[in-house]
Amino acid sequence: MKKLFLPLLLLLTPAVAHAAAIDIFSAPDQYQNGGVNPCIFSGNGQNGCNQLLFAFPDFVQSTQVFSPNPLVQTYGDSPGELLQFATNVGRDFFLGLDVNQGGDLQTLTNMTITFLDVNGNPIGSGYTLGGTPLTVPVTAQGEGYTDYVASAGCSGPIVGSGVSEVCLGQAYTPFSAPAGTRQLVFTFGMGTFNDGAERLFLITAGPTPTPFDEDPPPAPVPEPASMVLLGTGLLFAARKRLSRH
Repeated sequence: MKKLFLPLLLLLTPAVAHAAAIDIFSAPDQYQNGGVNPCIFSGNGQNGCNQLLFAFPDFVQSTQVFSPNPLVQTYGDSPGELLQFATNVGRDFFLGLDVNQGGDLQTLTNMTITFLDVNGNPIGSGYTLGGTPLTVPVTAQGEGYTDYVASAGCSGPIVGSGVSEVCLGQAYTPFSAPAGTRQLVFTFGMGTFNDGAERLFLITAGPTPTPFDEDPPPAPVPEPASMVLLGTGLLFAARKRLSRH
């Protein structure tokens, strides 16, 4: 009986998906936001993003701290944002971080990327910036250019340490939206803002893959009650086999 009970427990235990880490690399002036690199967030009350087909608001400075913080921005199915995302950015992408401060050092306190299915449930593992808050000084000159690149890692050599790490050859491992994605949710948190506009913007990572709207529908997930019935049926069948011997 003990040999039958353990597999039943394993069958009824749901799998836990752990978010993959977001890596931050120093990348001064490697990318500029624009039509193919549209902003997710723009700060300090300035409109510095050429967003074209994307309709994202600018967040206005309020007592030098954005409210809410962390900021949350969502891509959804309406009005065709996912199709525009795939057409203009691609489902594999990086994030560019543009810091513009006169003197105060910025602190990056939060960054997450979550993918949701047609029912609004998380799909895949998603990505998160873990550990302690990062101090991110200005490394590039001019608004709209990257100081840092956020990615899922680097497939090439890495030099430096901390936020001064550089991914040589720009061999960034992209974030990738899994098949079945119907919504993307980004969060982004910083400290005070006292000078030029801070921006977090998308960076296209190569050829555009299949649009979201052409994904096959996700496979149905059995309800907990169905899983219990399945496990009970397997246990009954096993008992029946044993009774024959």
